[in-house]
Amino acid sequence: MIHSRLRLALPAYLQRRLRNACASWLARAGTASAAAQIACFPRDYIGRLIVANGLYDDLVLRCLFEKTFAGRLQAFRTGTALDVGANIGNHSTWFAHFFKQVVAFEPNPICVRLFEASVLMNRLQNVTLIAHALSDHDGEALLHANLHGNLGGSSLCESAQAGATQSFPVRLLRGDDALAQAAGLPPVRLVKLDVEGYEHAALRGLEHTLRSDRPLVVFESAGAHGPGGSVSILATLQRLGYRHTYVVESDADRRSGLLRRLLQRIARGYSLNVVHVEQPEDRFHSHIIASVDAL
Repeated sequence: MIHSRLRLALPAYLQRRLRNACASWLARAGTASAAAQIACFPRDYIGRLIVANGLYDDLVLRCLFEKTFAGRLQAFRTGTALDVGANIGNHSTWFAHFFKQVVAFEPNPICVRLFEASVLMNRLQNVTLIAHALSDHDGEALLHANLHGNLGGSSLCESAQAGATQSFPVRLLRGDDALAQAAGLPPVRLVKLDVEGYEHAALRGLEHTLRSDRPLVVFESAGAHGPGGSVSILATLQRLGYRHTYVVESDADRRSGLLRRLLQRIARGYSLNVVHVEQPEDRFHSHIIASVDAL
């Protein structure tokens, strides 16, 4: 005798089967294309792209490490990568295959737990996660987080409070002091910086490291102007000896409409270029590279 029943109409049942099939296919395709498994939320912006491609920013990372940084890989193997604003550990997991040590800083407690799961899942012995934020002083602050769609948009800037769904008290560390406590750490060869408008404080706190080790600095910028704009960030780096700037961009004509860009893709395929520039254009750039010497 049936006690209770949940019935799905045929369209709803077929939708579930289709979603399950697509999810299984994406998982297999992503696992085949990525060197590691990343713990993530599939409804989060970064999580969706990890589910789809196995890794967030996978094409950019391949372009940089297979092409742009090819001549520096030997130095990377004996050095350290800093992942400042590490989020859930996507980039750190990639860096672990190229650097002797990876030191990651991430204050968001939700991201920290996902990061730790990825470290355990992939048995990463050369990744150290410090669950605090980098600044130019030790102290405390509020991290304003967006828990509904983009964990990567969390920020220490007060301007982010209005759009936050939750704020967490976090500890601030001065970067140079935090690294000095890590005895025997190899020279820093690369700094990846993604701190949503808090770049200046993080760079000031790393000034000694930047002057002494002269690592590549890779950062994100939403535009040219404002406190977190590429103009002011590059001015800070130029005072520290960083004379060369590069941007990573696709070969699409951004002035063209969507249809024309699609036709260009059909005709030419998809390419990423690393371009030497005096100053990045006033728009979003996911990866701007600053270097003391020419790449």
